[in-house]
This record gives sequence, C-alpha cells and structure tokens, in this order.
Amino acid sequence: MRLPRLSDLPPEVRRFVVYVGGFSVVVGVGLAPFLGKVKVKWFAPLLELFPLQLRGVLIPLSTFLMSLIAVGVQFNAGERVAARRIQRLFHGGLGAMCLGLFLFTALYIEFVKLPSFGSAGFVAVIVSDSRNPGCGCPQAIGDEACIRLLSVATEAIDSCWDNPSLKRRTLLLGGAYLCLTGGFACLVGLLVLRLGQQERRKSGRAGRTPRPPAAARALH
Repeated sequence: MRLPRLSDLPPEVRRFVVYVGGFSVVVGVGLAPFLGKVKVKWFAPLLELFPLQLRGVLIPLSTFLMSLIAVGVQFNAGERVAARRIQRLFHGGLGAMCLGLFLFTALYIEFVKLPSFGSAGFVAVIVSDSRNPGCGCPQAIGDEACIRLLSVATEAIDSCWDNPSLKRRTLLLGGAYLCLTGGFACLVGLLVLRLGQQERRKSGRAGRTPRPPAAARALH
C-alpha cells in the first residue's frame, strides 16, 4: 500500500503537517545550544548543572515546551496587543524570573551533591535527606564520599537514595528548570511581539501620504 505524499493531502492538512514539523523540529534544532544538545565553545547551558538522572528527560521536555511557546508567539503575532500590556507582562515576568532563579539556586544547593572525581571534575547527583538501610556505604561517611565510593551509576545511586523523598526532590528540581527556561522563552516571545508591533507602526507611517500644510489646503 502506497503511503500518501505530502502533496496529496488537502491544503489544510498539509499546512498542519508542515507547521507541526517546523515548530517541533526546527525550533529544537535552532535552540540546541541553549538546551544543551550541542556543545558550543565558551558556553555552558543551564542543563550542565543538572544531575545525570535528569538530563535525558529534560532535553525532550524543554524542546517541546519551547515549541509550544513558539506556537503561542506565532499565533499572537498578528494580533493588536496593547504596548502597555506587553510592557506590564514583561516586567512582571522579569521579576518572577529573578525570584525563580533565587528559588532554583536554593533548591539546587539543598538537593544536589557535587562529588569530585579527580581529573574528571565534579558530577552533580540528586540525593534524598536520608540513605536507605541497605546502602553499601557506612553511615559515618558523608553523601559525597558515599557517591565516590559507589560511582554515579543509576543503580548505585538508587541503592542508597531511591525513596519518595528523592522522587519529590527530582520533581521539584526538574520543574524549576522547566519554569526557568520556559519563562526565559516567554520573555523573548514578548520582546518579539513588541518589536513586530513597532515595525508595523513604522511601515504604516511610511506608507501614509503626508497631508499638506493648513495654508496650502486653504488655497484649494
């Protein structure tokens, strides 16, 4: 059975397919350095701070979130939104982002350990507030020393900290990351909408025929 080609689809469905592919794939590719998919010299994305347990989940979720925001920006691009409203939203969002960054930093310091592995550097690992009874580490040593003893393998970490507290901390830290990246994208989207409105106003003024002075109109 031959699969239908894109050109065989009705215009509305064809446009839908193109838009879904464009927003999901192109947005993800364009934001790959920001999301941590592509390494760029002298630039370290926020995801580099995150424990290995979360990176594989947060990259696709971040990509989907950015695509949703891009769709929202495109949907509102042709609307006449009051400049004052955009300004209020931007300033409110900027304040919320500053507060969110503070809360994220507090959660990160509280939940994440950074054991050193010599020349390999530091590795971020989420731990819970207590270790499981069957953990292979002596209770006398700290969490970072325990991680160095066990390794950062998922099975080793779970053997000591796999409990409801760890799941809650993972959810809170992952949610804080998505809120930060999504909030940043929303601020950029508001900036894009404002610049688009300014360009339309300039083009509208440029297309108008200037009215003659009052003295010249009086002669006609």
